[in-house]
Amino acid sequence: MRFARESAGVFLFASALYAAPPCPVSGAKPTLQELTAAAVGYADKGQAACAEEVARRAIALDPNEAAPYAVLGRALQAAGQKTGAIAAWRKATALAPREPGSFAALGQALAEQARHAEAAEAFRNAV
Repeated sequence: MRFARESAGVFLFASALYAAPPCPVSGAKPTLQELTAAAVGYADKGQAACAEEVARRAIALDPNEAAPYAVLGRALQAAGQKTGAIAAWRKATALAPREPGSFAALGQALAEQARHAEAAEAFRNAV
């Protein structure tokens, strides 16, 4: 009987995880800036999945804004999705070529992939 209760508890816990609502953002219809700020907040708390979800919502509002791509890169890097992170930071640097933070993050990610020539170029653009 004990095993059945424990199994049911595990099942309920797993069901709750899959039924979890999307990552909350305050406001009925959040703006690009509010979504980006919320994504940064989730990233700061180590909640990469929520940071990614909210950053993608911000990108959907304005795909020509660099900041959500930078946050998306950070979230994907934290989730171990290095290729996706590099792509997001490349998009961020293309949209905001004078923003050193995205170039520095791109350089770090490329260096971790042993793509040293590309990393060096990104770091040069960061300064």
